[in-house]
Amino acid sequence: MMDLINLNGIKCEFGYYRDTLYRWYKEGLPTETDYEKLKGVNPLPGMPGGWGPVNIDLYPQDKDVAGYFGFNLKSAAVPLDFTPFRKRKIISEDEDYILYVDEYGVKQKELKKKMSMPLFLDYYVKERADFEVIRSCYTENFEERMRQNWISEVKRYRRDGYVIWLYNDYFGFFGVMRQLMGVERLSMMFYDDPGLIRDILDFYTGYVTRFWDYILGRIDVDYVLIWEDMAYRQTSLISPAMFREFLLPHYKELTSFLKKTSVKKIFVDSDGNITSLIPLWIEGGVDGIYPMEVQSGMDVEKVRKEFPGLLMCGGIDKKALARTRKEIDGELDKAEAVLKTGGYIPFADHGIPVNVSWENFRYYRNKLDNLIEKYNRQ
Repeated sequence: MMDLINLNGIKCEFGYYRDTLYRWYKEGLPTETDYEKLKGVNPLPGMPGGWGPVNIDLYPQDKDVAGYFGFNLKSAAVPLDFTPFRKRKIISEDEDYILYVDEYGVKQKELKKKMSMPLFLDYYVKERADFEVIRSCYTENFEERMRQNWISEVKRYRRDGYVIWLYNDYFGFFGVMRQLMGVERLSMMFYDDPGLIRDILDFYTGYVTRFWDYILGRIDVDYVLIWEDMAYRQTSLISPAMFREFLLPHYKELTSFLKKTSVKKIFVDSDGNITSLIPLWIEGGVDGIYPMEVQSGMDVEKVRKEFPGLLMCGGIDKKALARTRKEIDGELDKAEAVLKTGGYIPFADHGIPVNVSWENFRYYRNKLDNLIEKYNRQ
């Protein structure tokens, strides 16, 4: 029996890149989709894997992989619009690239036919006046930010067995500021204009709390995801001292509100080495983290020993899945050690890359699913 509260017995994945799916179809993954017709369409079903809150405006839930392995979790985000700018502006476009300004005013260049990170060229907020323009875009008419008939849509997903998330693209206390001004400028602003940083955090904490209160007064939501991506391979992009000074009070304010609602658990999504930030997230009211990126030094066994009550997801090296079965078994041994303790959903530490064969993925996933079932019975 699946235990959503404690994350036990759950079989799912973080996701897969669309080119990975193309490879798997050619190597034997059964499909009801004529995937050749989908090539060149953006976005394509590629990243959903079950656990993360799929934005139902963009991605259909992947049915082929989930159906093949019998994944038992589907999830969807409440369809809301959190952006300050309502429409993207395309600057130029050719067969290979699209250059545009996104809803946050970020200028970026993106590949059209291959799923990859865009090239970020410029950010909107460079000084206080720019932020005041952003602030003015957020009215208190929350319903205009919701899709028509959103309540009935969410209830339909609920009837279909989906887990329902509250999740705003780019909302996290560090995350939204990073999206507005970029990592380099944001890092300088903590020193050059701390007053502006505090004003941005005060505004977004208040706005998100009121917005989510509006939603939670109309539907029940299972989980909340705070998107941060505030670390890189070696360590965090903000020092623990600055986290404590600037971000921690806002975490406490938001999580205190959420814990009085239908929300069961609060998660943070951050790539990179987040070791130094974990105790601060826990103090701030966060229940779980993912994806526990192995190449950045995250080790789920070590984290479990240090923080036994922390919920975790991910932590299996996606790169190892492209190598030998012995290396895959090493990752599964690590996952098994944490599965024994509960409160853990093991899956790859990000989207499965195209160099992972269908044969290797089947080997990994079948053995992992057997482990999940074994420890869910005990």
